[in-house]
Amino acid sequence: MENQRASQSENQLPDQRASQSENQLPDQRIFLSCREGQGYPSLVKDAISLIECNYAFLYGIDDLAAQLEVTKPHLIRTFTASAGISPGKYLTRIRIYHAQLLLSSGSDTPMEMVAGACGYSCANYFSKVFKKHTGLTPTEYALSVNDTAFPSRNDMLLQRLYL
Repeated sequence: MENQRASQSENQLPDQRASQSENQLPDQRIFLSCREGQGYPSLVKDAISLIECNYAFLYGIDDLAAQLEVTKPHLIRTFTASAGISPGKYLTRIRIYHAQLLLSSGSDTPMEMVAGACGYSCANYFSKVFKKHTGLTPTEYALSVNDTAFPSRNDMLLQRLYL
């Protein structure tokens, strides 16, 4: 039972673990490159950089391994040992983070476009992955974050400009 809870916690983004509130914007602590004091091997640093910069264009870990010119098992083994998360799960977390940002922008961007911008070729699969990681469908997430009770980022920016 305890392993099951740890597994569920591992699949959630940090902002979900810190608070189960549905109305929070995504937390930037998911970026491994921002963690200080981590002495990652160069392969892992390069993988992190590629994932964080090219998440929308990576077709998966096979593509990442090919770009790094290493075998997929070597990449997975080295990355997981150093970072404590598999490169596939990290890629998914980064994609979901960026999807949350897009969905919280307040625009009515079609789900196909949001999915494509985050590296998913199919809106249905994107919705399935998004719900697995956040507990909400993309539409539910957008509605909860853009609720009128919570000011949008644009509203907060305007408030700062006029204060």
